[in-house]
Amino acid sequence: MDTDKYGLKAASQCDTLIREYCRGVRPNAKKALKQIAKQTGSALPRRYLARLIYHEAAGSISPGTVGSGSSLKRIQLLQEAYEHAVEATSLAPNSLSCAALRATLAINLLVEESALLNPSNKPAKKGQGMSSLDKKCQELRERFRGSIDACRTALEHASPVMVEPVITMITSTHTTCDPCSLLQEKILEWFKNGSWQEIAAEKRSVLTSMQQVLQSCYALLDSTQVPVNSIIKLLQHILRPYGAEQQMLASSRV
Repeated sequence: MDTDKYGLKAASQCDTLIREYCRGVRPNAKKALKQIAKQTGSALPRRYLARLIYHEAAGSISPGTVGSGSSLKRIQLLQEAYEHAVEATSLAPNSLSCAALRATLAINLLVEESALLNPSNKPAKKGQGMSSLDKKCQELRERFRGSIDACRTALEHASPVMVEPVITMITSTHTTCDPCSLLQEKILEWFKNGSWQEIAAEKRSVLTSMQQVLQSCYALLDSTQVPVNSIIKLLQHILRPYGAEQQMLASSRV
């Protein structure tokens, strides 16, 4: 097994696969990335794989699809991407980019899954076991707790990964940018110039904000003072504008 736990040795191969996928000449890029991830046992191929699947999920968004088969397909893709992101953060806990991708996928899944929940379903009474709403809230809490821990570990790590590829994907239908930065053009310039300290500072700032969002959502999901169906209603109320905006912007940038 490759001792390069982050996987920079595979970066060139992974980047070529993504570029060919974006040009429409490598439809089997996902399969190839899975093979590289299996062979190397490293984090970066899994980050590329999660990014590709995240891009696919973003491309499945179209107006009026909430609650439809398209929305369910999008959730499946986001769940698959999240699993690969979890593996990436486990293999490279000092990667700010991997932690940011995991956090982004967790928040996207919350938006999609909460929209399909029925808050009229009553939570289980004492002694009756867990209702479907209770189980979903528990699943969301566990996902957010894991993502928060990944953010904290990356932010507090004494030796963060400094040299990380910027993965921007542009296909014929839409564009998705690396979630580790709000300054995409600037970070690409820094990457070309090898300005790793500036890149790390930007990623730390973004990841800190993501962590705060995750913690706020987790606090709501973990509340014992509010019935679980009321929590779901509140989440739907808060996230509905975000979901509508996400649908409108998906064709250009996510």
